[in-house]
Amino acid sequence: MPQLTPLQIGFLAANAVLGLVIGILHARVPAMQGTAVPLLGWLVAGLLVLDLAFGHIAGKHPMHAISMPVRFVALVVSYLCAATIPGLFAA
Repeated sequence: MPQLTPLQIGFLAANAVLGLVIGILHARVPAMQGTAVPLLGWLVAGLLVLDLAFGHIAGKHPMHAISMPVRFVALVVSYLCAATIPGLFAA
């Protein structure tokens, strides 16, 4: 398995923060709960924006900067971060 680059580690960390922010918004803002876009939809849209931003930072096409397995792990991490937030606010 190839080693993770600092760019990919930053991408994973940024997606974790994205998941926390979207989870907090989804738990606290009634307008976010009433939209037709589910939680996963917001996370995928955020993943796309971060993918484009990190590709721009690397000076490469996003497909060459971040591999698909790293994108998948980033989506799972962001979803887990977002899904744990409502439970924390309920306690």
